[in-house]
Amino acid sequence: MPAPFTVLIVEDNPSDAELTISSLQRTWPTMAWSCVDTEANFRQCLSQRPDVIIADYEVPSFGAVPALAILSELGLEIPLIVLTGAVSEEIVVECMRLGAADYLLKDRMTRLCAAVSNALNMRRQRDEKRLAEEQLRINANALRQLTEGVVIADAALHAVTVNKAFTTITGYAPHEVLGLPVNEFLTKDYPQTFLTDILTHVNATGGWKGEVQSRRRSGELFPALCSVSAVRNENGIAQYYTAVFTDLSNLREVEQRIEYLSQHDSLTGLPNRASLETHLRTGLAYAEAGKLGAALLLIELDRFKNVNDTLGHITGDKVLKAVAERIEQIKPSDGVLGRMGGDEFMLLLLNMRWPNEAGALAESVRVALQAPFVIDEHRLFITASVGIGCFPADGSNFEALLRAADAAVHQAKAQGRNSVAFFSAAMSDAALERFTLQNSLPQAIARGELLLEFQPTVDLATGKVCGAEALIRWAHPQLGLLGPNRFIGLAEDTGLIVEIGEWVLRSACEQVKGWERAGWSSAIIAVNLSARQFTQGDLPQVVERILAQTQLAPSQLRLEITESMMMHDPAATEQMLLQLIALGVSIAIDDFGTGYSSLSYLKRFRVDCLKVDKSFVNGVPGDRGDESIVRAIIALGKTLDMKIVAEGVEKHEQARFVSHAGCDEAQGYFYSRPVSPEKVLALALGGHSVLNQP
Repeated sequence: MPAPFTVLIVEDNPSDAELTISSLQRTWPTMAWSCVDTEANFRQCLSQRPDVIIADYEVPSFGAVPALAILSELGLEIPLIVLTGAVSEEIVVECMRLGAADYLLKDRMTRLCAAVSNALNMRRQRDEKRLAEEQLRINANALRQLTEGVVIADAALHAVTVNKAFTTITGYAPHEVLGLPVNEFLTKDYPQTFLTDILTHVNATGGWKGEVQSRRRSGELFPALCSVSAVRNENGIAQYYTAVFTDLSNLREVEQRIEYLSQHDSLTGLPNRASLETHLRTGLAYAEAGKLGAALLLIELDRFKNVNDTLGHITGDKVLKAVAERIEQIKPSDGVLGRMGGDEFMLLLLNMRWPNEAGALAESVRVALQAPFVIDEHRLFITASVGIGCFPADGSNFEALLRAADAAVHQAKAQGRNSVAFFSAAMSDAALERFTLQNSLPQAIARGELLLEFQPTVDLATGKVCGAEALIRWAHPQLGLLGPNRFIGLAEDTGLIVEIGEWVLRSACEQVKGWERAGWSSAIIAVNLSARQFTQGDLPQVVERILAQTQLAPSQLRLEITESMMMHDPAATEQMLLQLIALGVSIAIDDFGTGYSSLSYLKRFRVDCLKVDKSFVNGVPGDRGDESIVRAIIALGKTLDMKIVAEGVEKHEQARFVSHAGCDEAQGYFYSRPVSPEKVLALALGGHSVLNQP
């Protein structure tokens, strides 16, 4: 059955309208129709988009001609068939000129259905043509806008058209491409059957996709991801082939860059840890086969953090690159230098015939780095600690040798830095202990494992205990009671020293208040500050807060710092000391005489107390040099109105010497070892002179 459609009839005669409808319904019984005889109704019905219009030419108020004018005005291409009762050549010409699809006399209604069918066919063909043209326009525009290159070839594989991206990627102008065989755009290395194999695959499966080596107009080759498909005629025969390709050059460069970065340090360009592991694995296989040795040297720059903190990371990066270049110049030709990250470098020594080769190379590195580096007009002195792990004695794989070298470099640092150390079995125990401490230290405060002992300070004029120095201990659950030398360095390396230092300060102040409640109201508590604590900008606020929370008088708190801490940044030190002194606390220089011992900074920094280092006290009386130094320090301090405290007094003769020389206070094993708070209190309230102890 013919498909239903909609008819709009323009007719003022009901009988003529009925005749038109009945004529059409014989062919299209399900058609929809409307009948109008005014312009307003006609315009309203046009909104429903009828498929065909049948209009009487002779309707007095509104007929075919006005209807055609409205269609033209609105740009609607709806076929309109004119009906009239009179024959007039002028009428026919006028209507056809205005766009009528056909013209019929009312007495020949038998032709109406045929005229309508023709009009509908014409409309369908016109719509199909318009759609095809629109699709061609869209396709052509899409082809132009594609970022992928496109080449369309005929059945003989000669190019018939390309898009803009093709010319951009290959460098060929469109007119240079037309008619060229497609293999002109590929590398000459492909076999002659390459393209025919692709077409065979296309014809069998409908398409082909893969990577090809393409060729630009300049002859340069580049990788391309290409997909090929066929355009077939109505008989299924391939008339054209379309190839769409993407230039992979940038992608390959990115992949190569990623691969490079995965194996190299981005700052220095040296092999990274992963690459070094590969090098060493290969080298150990050769060494084992040839019964040769190998060594892994771990090179760690000493106190490199000071460079970054003082001059900034940009300068620090320049130093690291300069260090890499200097080591590269002295390494053996078969050695491999890499950067582990931070201030750590690794040097692989392969094909080693004698163990001392590793030691000699490590010493060469250490000496080479001692020469000053000139970076951005700064003259910098860099030293390094070098740890050595040897194959096969210290390990048979990368991880084992790295652990050995790491333990050795810690030993080199413990030796005073700027030194070389070979791995030994004892270092493994030290490394295990360090690992254990490092993992448990962060929880030590929360678990209540830290505690304070106190070494009494004696007033030499009265022989009475006048205060004490707070000394931290760690009651480790596995390793027992640990002194500060076992874990404070680790706390400084990990940054936990700030939190631990604050805990010590608060606990010490709280203990003094406890002594006050027990009857000892004049105690002076001394607390050591770490270098990192002293450089914390909020240290004065922390001290002020703890004093307020514990209700301790500021005059009862003595903060001890070292000479090296003060001289790291004199301007910042001066500002920090002014803020602390303003709180009312006293400042002591610990271990005086072992550092800068500059008269100018003593005057400038307004400290309250000097503590004579035990290394000088050890030699008195008897050593004329130490006696002179102790007397000079006491004289200097007295001149500047400072209190003088002697440290490390262990013998009666030493106690008598420092007292007669003019020291105000003293501490040491002669008076008391570090003890519990209760024992300090007992000594302070004992009512007798500590100097009278045997």
